[in-house]
Amino acid sequence: MRIIKYCETKYNIATTATIQIGTLNYYRMSDNRFIADSHEGFGVHSFRSEDSEMIFPEEDITVLTQGRVIGARVAIKHGGKFTTAMWAPNVYIFSSSLAEEGTESFASQFGYDSFYEITDPDLFMRKVQEGLSRIARLRDPKPRIADVIHIHGPVRYQDAREHSHVELCSPSDLMVQNLFTKPLVSSTQPGVKYVENQEYRFVWVFLEETTKRILEVENDPILIRNIQAVRQACKY
Repeated sequence: MRIIKYCETKYNIATTATIQIGTLNYYRMSDNRFIADSHEGFGVHSFRSEDSEMIFPEEDITVLTQGRVIGARVAIKHGGKFTTAMWAPNVYIFSSSLAEEGTESFASQFGYDSFYEITDPDLFMRKVQEGLSRIARLRDPKPRIADVIHIHGPVRYQDAREHSHVELCSPSDLMVQNLFTKPLVSSTQPGVKYVENQEYRFVWVFLEETTKRILEVENDPILIRNIQAVRQACKY
């Protein structure tokens, strides 16, 4: 399968001077009904202790939800169950699709008339990140950035935003699960099937230097200008 970015012709990497990187909140509020999802990054996680007591989270201080540092721990007794709802913090994302090959007819289904292929996703993420660090807009400009973590992979589609666990997962693992899971169909847009997008997603996460907490970004997309470097990872 190939990683295809569908877009308008003016945004094709072959000719554009910039590439737009969106955010979770931007896509939550999008006016494109094929991708708009007000619950983007939300998930419900249930932990069931089958063999022995479970402690969640395993660490006393960890990033649990919305980028905040939480110190509480929960002991789940044998046979017990604990459920928590989590929103992924607002981070930078870039969406594409998995396909055997890109076609203009498929692009037209989503209101686009052009496409290009991302042939080297690791290189793509690194080259975008080189431009990202200079222009990222953080909600809290005071903390120093320790690191930028980038993750990419296919989105998993399932009936609901619910996940069951019989083994412990770290809060950061749960956040990644939220970021890369979507329902099969939209709950607010009749006839819209998210699964048809076959999305392949790129995510960049900023961490604060001392606490390692996730730093949320502003809602608006940003424009990456080192386009020649990014083109190295693409075919057009």
